[in-house]
Amino acid sequence: TQRIGVPIGWGSYLFIQSLALLTFVFSFFLVAGAVFYVSNGLLFGFGSLDWQVPLYAYTDDPLLMMDAAGLMPIKTFLLKALPFLGLLLYLFVRLTALFSLFFRQSVVVFVAGIFTLLFERLYFNRTTRDIFGSDISNFPQTYFDFGKVISGEKNFLLNTGTVTVEKGLLVLLLTVVGVELLLAVTAYLRNRQRFIG
Repeated sequence: TQRIGVPIGWGSYLFIQSLALLTFVFSFFLVAGAVFYVSNGLLFGFGSLDWQVPLYAYTDDPLLMMDAAGLMPIKTFLLKALPFLGLLLYLFVRLTALFSLFFRQSVVVFVAGIFTLLFERLYFNRTTRDIFGSDISNFPQTYFDFGKVISGEKNFLLNTGTVTVEKGLLVLLLTVVGVELLLAVTAYLRNRQRFIG
């Protein structure tokens, strides 16, 4: 009865639901992160954001391989991780809305979401450079493990220099736009009456 009686458009209703879920998820991560930071800080000390974490700068030259390993401050790592986290959370919330229009069963939507999240495991291999002639860096699933992308570990594992932070953000942004277009078309074709009926 709520869905039938809401006096707003179907697409707007789905977007408001997505924003409500996104707000809840962001709030949860914010509170959980604050609790983790404060509790660990009180137990072990708060430390410095200049603490160094590993960084791998890919190079094709075997003579420079020893110089490829380096360090970066953890504050730089965290600043690069925030856009990935925001884009991926938004992408999965909207993807779940899309799946729920296709499959009306919550278990099927959950399985489809898990399959999308773990899809990289089907093609990930240290010798895989492309899939069907397209470079592996063009697939959004390559960037789901964004910590390895930021630290350069993904380039090290795949022995390629094409997986970069900038390209990852661009690919994920284009994926979000594609999902939004699909969602708009699907919401138009499966309107409120067809979805409920």
